[in-house]
Amino acid sequence: MTTAAAQPRAVANGMSAMEARELLNIPEFRAELTAAERTQLESVARGETLYGTQSVVSAGKALVKLIKKYGPSLYDKAQAAAKRGLSAFKNWARDLSWYHPVRLAVLAAGDAVLRHVISILT
Repeated sequence: MTTAAAQPRAVANGMSAMEARELLNIPEFRAELTAAERTQLESVARGETLYGTQSVVSAGKALVKLIKKYGPSLYDKAQAAAKRGLSAFKNWARDLSWYHPVRLAVLAAGDAVLRHVISILT
């Protein structure tokens, strides 16, 4: 392990500590994580790991579970937006109510996580 001061802010194909902290601060998102996924994301949030690929997979899976939780209509709209690409997916999320947990999670997630979500949805 390395110290947080020695770590880069973001890892290629991974997520930054700040992104992990923002996602973990969304109760609805946190509820979709398994104990192992939560532990892994908390490690990234503390800056204790350089390996962010697994955290991206964990966060992506949890975000898709969160989208599914709000019903097939929202899931279908998310899937349609995902097929149009990253920008369209972010715009779709921005069109949700400002307090919607899916909107908060999408906007808190970094591009690496969103690319993984898009790969799951398409």
